[in-house]
Amino acid sequence: MICLTAVGFASCTDEEEERITSQKDKMTTFLKNTLKLKTYEEAMDPAAEENTPFYTVHGEWAFRWIKNYYDLGRHEQPQVRQGSVVGLTLSIYPYTGSKVSDSTLPLYTNDEELRERLQTAGLNLEYWSFEPYYVEVGAGDTISGLELALDGCRLHDQVEVYMTFSEAYGGDWLLTVAPESGLIVFYTVESVQ
Repeated sequence: MICLTAVGFASCTDEEEERITSQKDKMTTFLKNTLKLKTYEEAMDPAAEENTPFYTVHGEWAFRWIKNYYDLGRHEQPQVRQGSVVGLTLSIYPYTGSKVSDSTLPLYTNDEELRERLQTAGLNLEYWSFEPYYVEVGAGDTISGLELALDGCRLHDQVEVYMTFSEAYGGDWLLTVAPESGLIVFYTVESVQ
């Protein structure tokens, strides 16, 4: 396993590995017990109930749930692949082990629907952009867990990604994340080129 450090890449220590594993286990429990999601294998088992909500794992530990996976016509929409440029409306939250509520403020968002709530909370939005956030899949210029979870999504997908701290870093605009913090990213795929 490779871990990001302040000076580059280095092998994980046993202690870092234990923290990642602990965070992964807590997220798995949260996904199964709180969100009532199955693993992909459980959802695709012929004995499973029809249209079972499920998560998939990307990279080291980025758990992706496509909320509208079973919508009619979804599989006819353009698919995100390596090299795609994807426009997103997204909100990023710290992972705390509980559901994100309407009162939870994001670390970052470009979701116009949240603007008033952020202003009411007293945040200065002068430097926030509410334009779509564009990612070139495979370019490595955003949060690694977000980039990994985009591959295979489709236009108009509504997605939640829960990632351990080993996948929660990348890009140069999310500077308020405490070290070893897991993240939750909610996004909607607005465009695929």
